[in-house]
Amino acid sequence: MTRDALLPSHHPALLKAVPNLWFKIAKNYNLVPKDFLRIYSNEVRKMLIQNYKPVPNYENALIKIVSLAPDAFLPALVSNVTSKLDDPEILRVTKDEYFTYLTPEGELYDKSVLPVNDENDILGSMNMKRESKVYSFKDQQEEL
Repeated sequence: MTRDALLPSHHPALLKAVPNLWFKIAKNYNLVPKDFLRIYSNEVRKMLIQNYKPVPNYENALIKIVSLAPDAFLPALVSNVTSKLDDPEILRVTKDEYFTYLTPEGELYDKSVLPVNDENDILGSMNMKRESKVYSFKDQQEEL
């Protein structure tokens, strides 16, 4: 129960309302949180480091367990991070991806996909004239 309560008790809303909820759950089962983490370090490591998801629950729980038992979790955490940073795929960034990254939020990097407004206005007005009943013979001759 204490292991399963680790993630839900570190949800930001619960953490704000009851900051020491996980400690209280562990103490309710007569467990010392630090000792519990050392005994079940393999299970907790698998849950929080190997299966890590970038959501606040995982972040808060990981902060708590590393602060309580750094010797049991920090080496695995550093190893996991360095293995992800050593991935050669990280270095393969195309020119378009890089310039897209540099483009401010809300703007397009490649504006060639946008239609040009001047042409649209001209074509739109020509189509409007053609659909209009008041389209004169003179206007028709000028287009040709």
